[in-house]
Amino acid sequence: MTKTALQVQTEALRHIGVADIEDTPDAADISRAAQHLEGCYDVLSDVDELAMDWTTAAVPDAVWLGLSIMLAGSLSSAYSKPEYIGEYQRGRAKVRAYEMMQMKVDNQAIKAEYF
Repeated sequence: MTKTALQVQTEALRHIGVADIEDTPDAADISRAAQHLEGCYDVLSDVDELAMDWTTAAVPDAVWLGLSIMLAGSLSSAYSKPEYIGEYQRGRAKVRAYEMMQMKVDNQAIKAEYF
């Protein structure tokens, strides 16, 4: 199963208290979160050099919470919520850990086929 970008954005906005748990965030908040989400994905892809086999349109269940936490940290300064700034690194670490585990599994599969 996967989560959509909207689900990741909504969870991040709820995490930092911009959106209520029962409410759907407004369009302006979603638009801002979408920009930040693309920035987070770019950091994971370009800076961390992770070869992710997913996009923000279809985020794996194993990654979506970490990505939404990373996004919450990214949004924290935009919404003057400095208490959440550390969430960026915490979420990034979660996504990186998952991706590194995927790389390890993929490498083991390659070795098994080769030998």
